[in-house]
Amino acid sequence: MDEPVVDTGATVESAGEGDVDEWESAAPRDAERKAGDEAADKAEWEASWTDAAGAPVHHHEYTGPHSPTLPGAETAAAEEAAESAPAATGHLAADHPYGQGSAAWTGDGNGPEGYPVKGDAATMTYHDEDTSGYADAAADVWFESAAHAEAAGFRPPRRSRH
Repeated sequence: MDEPVVDTGATVESAGEGDVDEWESAAPRDAERKAGDEAADKAEWEASWTDAAGAPVHHHEYTGPHSPTLPGAETAAAEEAAESAPAATGHLAADHPYGQGSAAWTGDGNGPEGYPVKGDAATMTYHDEDTSGYADAAADVWFESAAHAEAAGFRPPRRSRH
């Protein structure tokens, strides 16, 4: 391993001219200048959002539709997306409450087909078919796999020491 090299000829340079006492007396002036700059920035920002009478100014560049790069580009992209997208079955939050791979509680106590992992939202734990107590575990949400449950922030139940 190489030893670090120390420069024994290094000198300390002063950050600026003047005495330390002069630096301390400049601090209040710097604070006043900074406060003035902040006030000017705030006034400029507020002036951009109100007119001379104080009424709000609408900025269309933030809310208006963006113009397409080429004529018809947005329409073509939307048509392609519509053709390749699966048919909508409902609201995403209702169908997949914890993201892809999760399913909402069905109300009858059984999970949807292909979703064998039970999730308890109150404790943020999941039970897969190999977990002891799987049959007795309550489910608020169902998952395709334990990996989907863990990706949604759920953890396996604590082991029982009995």
